[in-house]
Amino acid sequence: MKAKQQLRSGIFYHDRHVHSIEYHDVSESCSHCIVRCLVIPSIPTSNQKKNPDHRVWVIMSNVTGNVHSADCNC
Repeated sequence: MKAKQQLRSGIFYHDRHVHSIEYHDVSESCSHCIVRCLVIPSIPTSNQKKNPDHRVWVIMSNVTGNVHSADCNC
């Protein structure tokens, strides 16, 4: 199940559903970073105001790549 979700997320990225990616190092002494982006919904609608892009953020380790916290407004 997890491999299927990872494959699907890779397809969304390559199809440019993920955009406006921002990266922020918390500090030089901290081993974590924050990544924010916008994601186009997987089910398109004709009215952009009713279904705007989702705002996603992730706090992750710079060393291991493990995700410590994440959220989406979807």
